[in-house]
Amino acid sequence: MKRTEDKAKLKELEKYKIQLEQLQEWRTKMQEQQAELQKQLKEAKKEAREAQEAKDRYMEEMADTADAIEMATLDKEMAEERAESLQVEVDSLKEKVEELSMDLEILRHEISEKGSDGAASSYQVKQLEEQNSRLKEALVRMRDLSSSEKQEHVKLQKQMEKKNTELETQRTQKEKLQEDLKQAEATIDELKEQVDA
Repeated sequence: MKRTEDKAKLKELEKYKIQLEQLQEWRTKMQEQQAELQKQLKEAKKEAREAQEAKDRYMEEMADTADAIEMATLDKEMAEERAESLQVEVDSLKEKVEELSMDLEILRHEISEKGSDGAASSYQVKQLEEQNSRLKEALVRMRDLSSSEKQEHVKLQKQMEKKNTELETQRTQKEKLQEDLKQAEATIDELKEQVDA
């Protein structure tokens, strides 16, 4: 009777031993899974942080580019106004040169028709010629300035186009980063649920 009881106890003990081994094995597996999930969670958090940092950098760059575009736009507007103002001055000088040329021609004609009244007429002609010459020089200078302003305007236009292209590229990159960040955050939430489960 005692032997039968001992046998039964041994059998039961063996059964508990197997169960304990299975539990320990299961516990080890769970710990390994937990460690793996923690590792994945850490990596996902790192990726999310890096994505956020990259997004912040691009936001800063976009703000700088937007400022540069605003400045270029102001410069372009000022260049346009300056070019318009110079054109008005050029037109005004043209008119003066034409008027003086006509006056000079009339005076020369009168002198040749009626004869010279002496030094006064010659002096008048000389004065008109000098004035005409000065105005012509001023007109050339104004044309040069106007041409330079137009070149500056073209240069600013190209700069603006370049900045707009940069801004568009950064917008595309920002959208991609936002998508990456969203995915990283979703992965973190998913891993947290698995860790907490």
